[in-house]
Amino acid sequence: MTTTDRLPVQALVLATSMFIITAPAFAQTSLATLRGKAMDQQGGVLPGATVTVRHVETNTTRTSVTEATGQYFLPSLPAGTYELTVELSGFTTAKRTDVVLRVGQEAEIDVVLGIGTVQENVTVAGQAALIETQHVVGAFIDTARVENLPTVNRNFADLAQLAPGVSSTGGSSMGFSAAGQHQYQNNVFVDGATNAMQFYGTQAESFPQDWIQEFQVMTNGFSAEFGNASGAVLNVITRSGTNTIQGRAYGFFQNGRLNSTPYSGHFTNGVPVFLDTTPPFNQRRVGVFLGGPLAANKLFYFAGVESLDNSATTSLSISDYWRNQGVASVIPTSNTRRPYIVKADWN
Repeated sequence: MTTTDRLPVQALVLATSMFIITAPAFAQTSLATLRGKAMDQQGGVLPGATVTVRHVETNTTRTSVTEATGQYFLPSLPAGTYELTVELSGFTTAKRTDVVLRVGQEAEIDVVLGIGTVQENVTVAGQAALIETQHVVGAFIDTARVENLPTVNRNFADLAQLAPGVSSTGGSSMGFSAAGQHQYQNNVFVDGATNAMQFYGTQAESFPQDWIQEFQVMTNGFSAEFGNASGAVLNVITRSGTNTIQGRAYGFFQNGRLNSTPYSGHFTNGVPVFLDTTPPFNQRRVGVFLGGPLAANKLFYFAGVESLDNSATTSLSISDYWRNQGVASVIPTSNTRRPYIVKADWN
């Protein structure tokens, strides 16, 4: 049995990613939100303060002005590391570094400004403490864990098991269940677009793990924008280009000769019979990706391609009659995939 699924993933990637300028209005679920309040040292609110966040990886900025209540609101921020600066005439300028925002996160940072001149700056170094404003049960799977933790068949969805209430079901590209629900009740969003074939309990397209930047696992309390799920929701973002050129070539290999001989599918005198030789169980997965700037601080690209050749066997339990008729109890299977991705982001 041979399956080849090149066209669907190519069609999906080309339709959604090939040099399309990423617009926040079409991918709210894959972005983060930052809000908070500017106050003086006595706790009084400070309207009219200028709040600026700078995305460290791309050097792009977003600006907001605090309202009469001292509140600021910065929606639709790409996941990543930021610097937060708050300025107001007659007060010291406050700066927070290493503000890390995750995919789909809604965070809050309040800032206190002291009396001073416009030349005075107060910088708080170290990762800023964020107040979560969501009531979602789940976990964030960051880049470090996506890159370093082993998974079966390089399926990033296996890492969803790091969240509470999630367990493995094996086999399919969805491969997990949550909150006691079947894997058919899960949903997956990739870069804001749904990527689940719930009738089959699988992902519509299996994105290579090396293309994934991070993802959010939500098992309860997620908002209505993540619909059509009573189990878990994965909110995934793929890698994007930055001002630094980054790339990787990788390969994963498996050979059946390293495996023990498997069960043949029948018994003799109540004893299981194993094959004399090890059937093929070979996998060759090689890929490469590259990302960087097309125009510094403005336009960025990310591209990747992967080749997967998988040959294996499936054991069948058949009666002695059919086996004596020459029906094989072990049949070969194979799978070939050639996915690729080309995307661009503009700020």
